[in-house]
Order: sequence, then structure tokens, then C-alpha cells
Amino acid sequence: MTVNAANRLLKFLEEPSRETVAILLTAHIGQMLDTIVSRCQRIQFHSLTDHHLQQQLVEQGLPESTSKLFAAMKLDSQKALEIHEDDWFAEARKIVVQLMDKVMNSSEEGYLYLHQTYLKHFQGRESLEYGLELLLVWFQDLVSLHLDKRDSIVLIDQLERLEKFHYVVSLSEAKSLIYEILNTRRRLAQNVHPTLAMEYLILKLQR
Repeated sequence: MTVNAANRLLKFLEEPSRETVAILLTAHIGQMLDTIVSRCQRIQFHSLTDHHLQQQLVEQGLPESTSKLFAAMKLDSQKALEIHEDDWFAEARKIVVQLMDKVMNSSEEGYLYLHQTYLKHFQGRESLEYGLELLLVWFQDLVSLHLDKRDSIVLIDQLERLEKFHYVVSLSEAKSLIYEILNTRRRLAQNVHPTLAMEYLILKLQR
């Protein structure tokens, strides 16, 4: 939310019309102005665990491996079913695999691939967030591999790549890169230009 939008929302909350009930939803309350939060009654809803969400998706007919990925991405069942049928998402997964191949070698091709392919496919806020979620799963899986928690690995079909990459990225580096991906998500939420945000991230990911 921009500063201007936050200020307009604050003004609305300070001077509501009669018989008005406003319901505000956010997954990032820490990014809301304190003055807005202080004028609201907070009700916290807890997400389903990954396991329960995965089981729910399997019951709705999705393959177990795909359900595990969507659960790791924190997608609700409706959104998961939508993108499962979308060729765009299948291509998105391939592009992220290729991006990982580029940034995990020393030829520094990640930056070029970002502009030639990645940003042409991931256009718009929502699609960029999907791309970041997929990247996040990759590095979370690298952490799981370092900790010998193979049962926690989501991208089991990419195990050969993960085993190769985990020799390139140490456990501490994987954790640090997860933090960089989360920071990129925050920058996009703060309306930083997507190209600049992704360029900075790729420079951090490139080995």
C-alpha cells in the first residue's frame, strides 16, 4: 500500500459514515500503519497447515506432488485448482527451473535470462509473486537437503538438480537467499519497480 493510499484509508477510518462497517484483510499486518491498526479490532485467522492443505487438494483430484507444491506456495484450494489447469503455470515452473540452472553456475547468465525470458512471462504483480514463491520453494528444499530432511522436500522431481545445487550453495547461503527472496516480495508490495527488484535479486542469487 502506498503512503497516499494508507493516509486516505486512515481518513476513512477516522470519519466513517453512519452505519458503516469496514472489514480490512491483510496477510502482512506489519506493513500497515500503526495509526490504522490502532483503529481496528484485530481478528487473527490461522492458515491451514501445509499437510492439511495438501490433503484437501489431493481429495479434490490433484496429483500428490502438485498438491505438495501448491501447499508449500500457500495457495488456497480454489486458486490451486485454477492454475493447475492453466498452461501459463506449467510454463512458469519450467522457466524457474531454467533460471535456477542459470544462477547456479558461474557463467553469470542469470541476468540475461531474466530479461530475455523470465520478465516476459512473469508480468504483473500476481504472476511475479508466483515466480517468487516458486523460487522460495527451491531454496527451502535446499535447506531441507542440507538438514537431511528429505521427507520435507517439495520438488522431489528435481532431486537430482537439488543435490547438485546443494554443493554450490551452503546452508547459511541458502537461508540468506531465502531472506533475499522474501525481501524482494516486500519491495514489490511497496511498489518498487519490478524490473529493479528482480535485477537486484538475481545479482544476489547468481553464484
